[in-house]
Amino acid sequence: MHLRTLIVGLLLVTMVNTQQFFNPWEGLKLLPQFPTQAPQYVDYYKSYGYETDDKGNVWTGNDAAKIMIIAKSSYP
Repeated sequence: MHLRTLIVGLLLVTMVNTQQFFNPWEGLKLLPQFPTQAPQYVDYYKSYGYETDDKGNVWTGNDAAKIMIIAKSSYP
């Protein structure tokens, strides 16, 4: 009985340590973060008179009243 409890306890400790130290998602943190480019549809909306920015937001109107068509980030 004590041997079984000891083996199960060691097995659980080993499994938890393995999950923490050999996490497959840990390697993704080491990849450099590259800035994203503006989406391809930005030029499409510019041809119809809408305003766009480099974040991918598309809107119409002036500063007094803007209507967001596509919001990819914060309000421009």
